[in-house]
Amino acid sequence: MADPQHVPKLDSFDELTVKLYRLGLLLMTSGLLAMSMVQAVMLYSGEPATGQVDTLLEAGPTVLICMGMGLSVASMHLYDKRIRWIIRTTSWLGVVLLLTSAALGGEFEHFVHALGLGFVFVSASAFALKEQFCFQLKALRLVPVFLGISAFALWLEVVVLSAPLLGLTGLIYARLALAKATMPLHFDIGDKSKYQV
Repeated sequence: MADPQHVPKLDSFDELTVKLYRLGLLLMTSGLLAMSMVQAVMLYSGEPATGQVDTLLEAGPTVLICMGMGLSVASMHLYDKRIRWIIRTTSWLGVVLLLTSAALGGEFEHFVHALGLGFVFVSASAFALKEQFCFQLKALRLVPVFLGISAFALWLEVVVLSAPLLGLTGLIYARLALAKATMPLHFDIGDKSKYQV
């Protein structure tokens, strides 16, 4: 959690976790933009939005999103342990649902896949709101709305809605990732004495 007026002494592990967190945001950005492009291709080709989620074209963006969230939740720096727990739990629940969906097959697979993405999107939304306090980027407030609608649009196969919203969210996350990349590492750590264990 940013605390710019406090400059903590960072050890190599602190530096590693900040870099992994930022890499996670970058992977999340890439995954959202890739998923938007896949949805747009399906929209303009007339193909159904999902059918089989196991194709590389459709699974690739989901893998990028999950890898990004995995790195970010494993490396996040937040003072409040309850908020850390909620973000981690929703993210991992989403990943478990996504892994389970592949084994289900049929229409239920599609619903569980969208539900899993929805849980991962909750964590992504939490990061956007957290970072909004640090950067005062008003667009970050739109991320929960855009991702919430996108999860339902993916489930209902409303590609005309999911493609642009995922793309806009990816662009907002790209702006966030760029801002994070240009700030000192200690901004992400803040005051270590305030962390709840």
